[in-house]
Amino acid sequence: MTNRIAIITGGSRGLGRNTAVNLARRGVDVLFTYRANQKEAKSLIREAETIGRKAAGFRLDTGDVRAFDDFVTEVRKTLKSWGRERFDYLVNNAGNSLHAAFAETTEAQFDEIFHVHVKGVYFRTCAVCSARQFRLRISKGSGRGADPLPGQGTRATRDHRERRRTRRDPNRL
Repeated sequence: MTNRIAIITGGSRGLGRNTAVNLARRGVDVLFTYRANQKEAKSLIREAETIGRKAAGFRLDTGDVRAFDDFVTEVRKTLKSWGRERFDYLVNNAGNSLHAAFAETTEAQFDEIFHVHVKGVYFRTCAVCSARQFRLRISKGSGRGADPLPGQGTRATRDHRERRRTRRDPNRL
């Protein structure tokens, strides 16, 4: 039987790292992205290898759509070196947060959140799907923390749970 492989964006720390480690414990090899902290990325690779799984990290700004073609090329090379053509799971977990009041959020700040949490997820998934590298099982992580602070409406663009809360209490934002 072929080993399963998952790719996790934002996999070097927090929820993404926890997902990667838990999947490795369940016998899944892990490809993951990180934005800047190579030390954390190397630490995750060592941890997965200690568990007996393969792991590879890719530096990627998930809000930069122009970087996705190179990312897909690197994923293909890694998969080939592992004797595979595709992976099985995609977890779109990468994220950032903005700690600004709703009315004080600038257009540039909003764009940064939107590029990482909406546009990046969409186009990264399209890039991987067009490469026909995995069977479609997609999840969007909820990021760090479940509840936005009062007045931080920009988090609602990335937290699907927020939509359910506002249906019950439209004054929540």
